[in-house]
Amino acid sequence: MSTPLGSMHIKLGLDSSQFASNLNASKRAVQYFSKEARALDGVIKNNGKSFTALSAKHKALQNALDKQKQVLGQLKTNFDKLDATERGSSRWERAAAEIQKENVKLEQLRGQLNQVKGALEQVHQQNSFWGKTGLKLTDWGNKLKSAGSRLQDMGNAMAPVSTLLSGGFALATKKALDFGGQMQVTKSLLSDTVGTSQELNAATKKLGDSSKSWAKEYGISTSEINVGMQELIKAGLDANQTVGAMPPILRATKATGEDFNTVMGATTSIMSQFGLVSNDTNQMLKNTQRVTDSLSFVANKTKAGFGDMGLAMEYVGPVANSVGMEVEETAAAVGILSNAGIEGQKAGTVLRGALSKLLNPSKANADAFKKLGFSAEEFRSGAIKLPDVLDRIRQNTEGMTDAQKAALIAQAFGVEAQSGMNTLVNEGGAALRRLTEETKNAGGYTDQLAKKMSGSAQSGVERFKASLEVLQINIGEKLLPILTYFVEKADQLVNWFSKLDESTQRWGIAIGAILAISYPVLNILGNIVSVGGSVFFYFWEVSY
Repeated sequence: MSTPLGSMHIKLGLDSSQFASNLNASKRAVQYFSKEARALDGVIKNNGKSFTALSAKHKALQNALDKQKQVLGQLKTNFDKLDATERGSSRWERAAAEIQKENVKLEQLRGQLNQVKGALEQVHQQNSFWGKTGLKLTDWGNKLKSAGSRLQDMGNAMAPVSTLLSGGFALATKKALDFGGQMQVTKSLLSDTVGTSQELNAATKKLGDSSKSWAKEYGISTSEINVGMQELIKAGLDANQTVGAMPPILRATKATGEDFNTVMGATTSIMSQFGLVSNDTNQMLKNTQRVTDSLSFVANKTKAGFGDMGLAMEYVGPVANSVGMEVEETAAAVGILSNAGIEGQKAGTVLRGALSKLLNPSKANADAFKKLGFSAEEFRSGAIKLPDVLDRIRQNTEGMTDAQKAALIAQAFGVEAQSGMNTLVNEGGAALRRLTEETKNAGGYTDQLAKKMSGSAQSGVERFKASLEVLQINIGEKLLPILTYFVEKADQLVNWFSKLDESTQRWGIAIGAILAISYPVLNILGNIVSVGGSVFFYFWEVSY
């Protein structure tokens, strides 16, 4: 099937249903659709971000994503068929590694698909009412400025004031248009979570008002905040949950100095991993605060950064939650590992490997656990926690050489997790208990640190800039209804004037003679036309 784009055609290729459903066929389908998406990059580069080309790429990536899900489904089915006695074997490890590798491919495809969705939304906005409004304003502004040029020359004394007003109004209106466009995207994302149009409008207004309020309070632009809210909604949160989650994330951004998107991504991911997403706004606020306090505290007490903590949690979070570990204890373990240079992805991989062995040990793992003084059953039942495991390993390896100790730990937890477990054992269960307890008692830590940071000169400047932006948006929102009315009447007015006969058009000469008698009136009318033409002409000059 071909779709026209100007004088060329885009070949959309095969449909995903045309491929067989077996594992190899699914992998070939993923390769085919990924290649088709890459081929469309050249079309988009040479022809601009057209809706047709982006839609074609979106379809190719969606097909690739669907087939990648089939690949994962088939791999997991094959994995589940492995005999229980094979757990821990090289065949079992290879199968698990392949599933992990294909999971990474799936997330990469999701990321590419989200980028294309964003580009499609931009193209849609440009073709929307506001984009077309801009073109009409430019055309009418040029015509009106030309028609009033003589009067503008007579009123040169008011030119500086006119320029100042027109530039300010233009920037304010552009800010309002940008803000309104973002809130329109937010509204469309919320549509699946709200019952009626009235409720949808109210929810969107609530988020818009909150965005302005947070910008002034935390010194972060409304644009960043709006994008953050959209990501939370995409993650499955409704308007009330979003309102509950945002303040702690914004405070953590100021407290840690980390990028807002990094803090937001880590926080929302961890809340999902540990089952802390709540439908109640107050509970959502409390849970988000708990996560940001925990990560901020551990990040400031160890060598781990907030972003490193979030990356580590991506790998270990689901497994840690499944064995009953809380977010505070998991964060503390990641922090201790980071002090030894085991950070981010590596820390998460080490902990995930160790906890996975405790969750589903092979016979070799279980034998090593016994020599180290505990059993997997004790850990799974909750009779002992991770600090207790570390204490028993330390007690039962006393007198061993470093080589003997390392070999036994490697047998128990796997070679991949050996270095990390050595670090945790050397630090001891007491260190993990202490940091976990301190983290649990760190409620309000982020808020206190954010308040201290807000007293700096830089924070004051950031808040002033954000407050000025909000003021511009508010002014622009007041101007938009007036401008919209003039845009709707613009074509009629210009066409009417151009169709007048020559004698009627001579009214300008008569008005000029009258104005020559009254200098103040001349300046007033000249300024009116100057401002009218300049506002609409410079409006899009400044904006773009």
